[in-house]
Amino acid sequence: MKFLKLLDPYDIPSDNDITAAGKQQRNAQKQFPILVEESNLNYWRPGDKIATGTRLLIALEATYSLISLRLADILNDALQDKQINESITIDVFNIDDCGPSTEIANKYYPEGVVGYCFPITGVWQDQKFHKSIVGANMKSICSIIGIDEIELGFLMPPSKELLSE
Repeated sequence: MKFLKLLDPYDIPSDNDITAAGKQQRNAQKQFPILVEESNLNYWRPGDKIATGTRLLIALEATYSLISLRLADILNDALQDKQINESITIDVFNIDDCGPSTEIANKYYPEGVVGYCFPITGVWQDQKFHKSIVGANMKSICSIIGIDEIELGFLMPPSKELLSE
């Protein structure tokens, strides 16, 4: 299943149920870690060790951001297709699962991420923090992992092709 499907806007009933979107978001929060465990990405939790080699630690807004979920799909597909150097580990987590985001940001993104524009990518090399990439700056992320530059673009609503397997 595609990560983007967790917040599929075409899946919300149009029967004037004003709680439908909230239900979908709560479901996305529950399903995101399960979907990550079934993917090529690693689900990270605060306190998990930062491994050796090159590691991207990516904070996503999995309960309400189509851009965050699209990025997870792109990275998962690139890992599956062996487009990403095998020495690079990609850890993702849902910022909503981590308590106060300022604590997470200060500990795992130590150069400061003012404004918290998600996704936030921390680049770690051999257990040492190297830099943060804030927002959907795909040019920087793509150059680190070695894939062609992609454009997340405007996803409101996403193309139905992006939601299909």
